[in-house]
Amino acid sequence: MKEYFSHDYNARGDRKLVNLLMVKKLEGVGAYWCILEMLYENEGILPTEYERIAFELRTDNNLIKSVINDFELFIVDSNTFYSESVNSRLKIRTDKSDKARENVAKRWDKYKGNTTVLQTNNDLNTIKVKESKEKDIKVKENKEEIKLPFISDNFIKKWNTWKEFRKKEHKFNYKSSISEQAALNKLAELSNQSEITAIEIIDQSIANGWQGLFKIKKESETHKVDYNAWRPAEG
Repeated sequence: MKEYFSHDYNARGDRKLVNLLMVKKLEGVGAYWCILEMLYENEGILPTEYERIAFELRTDNNLIKSVINDFELFIVDSNTFYSESVNSRLKIRTDKSDKARENVAKRWDKYKGNTTVLQTNNDLNTIKVKESKEKDIKVKENKEEIKLPFISDNFIKKWNTWKEFRKKEHKFNYKSSISEQAALNKLAELSNQSEITAIEIIDQSIANGWQGLFKIKKESETHKVDYNAWRPAEG
C-alpha cells in the first residue's frame, strides 16, 4: 500500500529552503525532500550517520551533513536528528486514525443500544453484514500471532518495556501485529540472533530516548560504515 506525506504547496518560498537553494542549488533541495521521505519511513527520527544517508541517496557526504546541520531545517539531538514538521504531521495522522476508530465504536455502540428504533429489513441485513465482517476480522487478528525471536521471560519483559516506552515518550504504537513482527525480525537480524545483544539494543534506544532500534555502537566501530544496518527495526 502506498503512503503519502503532505507539505505546503508554497514550501519553496520558505526562508530556510530559499537559503538552502541559494547555497546548495537544486541538488540541496532535492536531498532535503529525500531526507524527509526517509524520516517518514522511520517514524520521524534517524541517526546522524551522514555517510550512510549519502550512500542511500547516491550523493556527497558533505552535502548531506550541510543540509541537516546548516539551514535550521532539522533538530540535531546527540547522535540523532528529526524534523518538527514531520513529527507534527505524523502525530496528526495518528490522532486522526485513533479518533476515527473511536467515533466508529461510539456510533456502533449507540446504534446497538437504541431499542426504540424501528429496524427495517435493510437495517437488519446491514447489521448482519457488519457482524459477519467483525467476526471475520477477529478471526484474522487471532491468526496473526506474534512470533518472538527469543522466548525467555527476560526478553519478553524487555520487549514490553520497549513498547511502553515508545507509547509514553513518543506517542507511537506499532500499527498492527504485522508491523510489530517486522520490528522483531529486524531486531533479530541486528543482534545476529543473540538474545543478549537484542536486549542491549533495546536498552541503548531507551537510554538515548530514540524512537527506533539500531545496531549496537562500539568504540572500535565508530568510524566504520555498514550500509545495510542503518535502518531502525521498525514495522
